[in-house]
Amino acid sequence: MLRKLYKHEFIALYRILLPLYAVLFGLSGLLKLLSLFDTSKFAVSLIFNLISTLTIILAIGLMFAGFVLVIVNFYKSLLGKQGYLTFSLPFKASAHIICKLICGVISMITGVLAEILALFIILYDNSFIKNLLSELKCSFIALKNHFGLGKFILISAEILFIIIFSLCANLLMFFASMSLGQLFKNKILGSVVSYFGIYAAIQIIGIIFAIVLAATSGEDIFSDSSVSLFALSQGFIIYILVIEIIEGAAFFFTSNHFLSKKLNLE
Repeated sequence: MLRKLYKHEFIALYRILLPLYAVLFGLSGLLKLLSLFDTSKFAVSLIFNLISTLTIILAIGLMFAGFVLVIVNFYKSLLGKQGYLTFSLPFKASAHIICKLICGVISMITGVLAEILALFIILYDNSFIKNLLSELKCSFIALKNHFGLGKFILISAEILFIIIFSLCANLLMFFASMSLGQLFKNKILGSVVSYFGIYAAIQIIGIIFAIVLAATSGEDIFSDSSVSLFALSQGFIIYILVIEIIEGAAFFFTSNHFLSKKLNLE
């Protein structure tokens, strides 16, 4: 049954995203084809510039499409009229939140991969592939020699985790805002107000925490010559990861509480 929940969510997202990916790939292929002609001619140049503009607009839109679709689906399926049907299913509110979170993160990652593939189609030729592989190899060797293979793998994994946790925390922040906003008479306005309220609270808490941290130990750490650059970077990365995890957990439990105990579908 849980598999059907995820299947339904993926279908709701990708029935819109897949056609957009197909259009992006089609426009990228046309750009590649037009680049083989003499673009100094007026007609070719006009068509090339027009398709380039459309491709750029679509690529920018796809950067936010997955994120926006998840938020819209969350509101419609959990807080709108469809919520009566959604919450009649044998799943807790937490299962719905996790489902939309996972599907949302995957859709945003596939959007980035689609844009990379589209760029690859536009730039593709034998020399491009050789130069790209050569640059990647040189970068890898330089980083490996600087940090060591173990540290390089560790930092790469940590950066990947930061990206994933950041995506999760940002999505969960919107979920929490809408879960709070549904208590207002105007749910959309309430969600907007809740979002800015949460954002302001996070910024204030972050500033206070940074000031306290700098006052207690920040200067000692940076003035200590025995502390290596790698150790400092690890401390910074761990700090970001902990903050993202704490924020994500707070947003998740907020959403789960209000959807489970304070749900208002009227």
